[in-house]
Amino acid sequence: MLNHSHVLVIGASGRFLAQSAIRLSCQVSVIDLFADADTGQLCAGSQQFSRDENLISWARRINGLGDLSAIGQGSDGRVLDAIEPEMGSTPFTIVFSGGGENYPEFFRRGFWGGSDIAGPAEESIAALLQWPVVHRVCQTHQIQTPRSCHRQEATGNMVASTTWLRKRKRSGGGLQVQHWIPVEKLDEGYYLQEKIEGTTVSGCFVSSYHDGRSSTHLLGACQQLSNEQPDDFRYQGSLGPIVLSEADYREMERVGRCIASELNLKGVWGIDFVSSAQGLYLIDINPRVTASAELIERFYRRRQSDFTILGAHLEAAMFGRIPKPMRDFGDHIFSKTIIYLDAELPLTVNKAMAEFFLGNPWITDVPNIGTEIQPGHPIVTVHAEAQSLQGLKVRAAKRISQVRAITGRKIRQPE
Repeated sequence: MLNHSHVLVIGASGRFLAQSAIRLSCQVSVIDLFADADTGQLCAGSQQFSRDENLISWARRINGLGDLSAIGQGSDGRVLDAIEPEMGSTPFTIVFSGGGENYPEFFRRGFWGGSDIAGPAEESIAALLQWPVVHRVCQTHQIQTPRSCHRQEATGNMVASTTWLRKRKRSGGGLQVQHWIPVEKLDEGYYLQEKIEGTTVSGCFVSSYHDGRSSTHLLGACQQLSNEQPDDFRYQGSLGPIVLSEADYREMERVGRCIASELNLKGVWGIDFVSSAQGLYLIDINPRVTASAELIERFYRRRQSDFTILGAHLEAAMFGRIPKPMRDFGDHIFSKTIIYLDAELPLTVNKAMAEFFLGNPWITDVPNIGTEIQPGHPIVTVHAEAQSLQGLKVRAAKRISQVRAITGRKIRQPE
């Protein structure tokens, strides 16, 4: 059993890692963009694992992760003092969820005072923000990646027959991704990546790095749900774990080992691939626990009740111990679907909605009563499980329809 006094999750959404912490019997607090009702309940429930009755668990909402970076610039390593004054002197074990990798300084020793950081070093995160660095690593190890262009290269001489995507260097969840028209200006902070047609598959890896040696295993892979609109690149959710061909499994493991070794990654992290007719293409690296890792945890726990993604992450990142991976994923499959508000007007969460959401365990990321959800923003996440892909789709569709009915608004249903 790990012995961490208090885990602090920081990222766009911390609910899953808070849930994983509860299963690991850890006290947990969360700083994210939502501080949803169920996230707050999880943090409060973790109070039972406190070894200090004065050590309070909490969930705090912030407008943007960049705000934490701004606080850090003027706080001389006392960021936590500015965020939660009564907790400023508390030692945390810090774990990042989505978006944390956009700020290399978050991974700097001392940035969070005396708290430990479970994850790669600042230098590894900074390197991953530079696609040319990633591209060179991939070339060295013969890893397929899409072609890319940067500001100085984006001219009318580019291959006209190629479909290009404009991506922001610091982003996440498919935000800030758009089709690029050659006559458009490519602003600083963006780059172009060739669009590869195929299915997006996310590999979930766990790595340890000690004394210059890296060890990496593939825990499993999930398929991202497709977008109905060709210009909508937001993360819709995932299904999995999926069964990979032996060739794809071996290639994913090889790529994971190469990337982790070259960039000194550790803990649980992910790679997004596009599975095309020409094989697997690496399109993105997420050096922290990914959203689809939740499905990996759910599957593993069916066979190993004490398994948690947070536990695997902390063991690997801080102690160099990695769990034995599974290979047989054919008997059960899970999904998580993010329900976005596709409407022209905002939606205010009322009591009936909140009670319905909280009353169904297959709904997570539940907004608080009175929350005003803006068009295009997420409402809730819908989960489903079944023994077959077809059964999963039927169950997920039924549950999505129920959410649609209770909100009384048009909601997109991913295929």
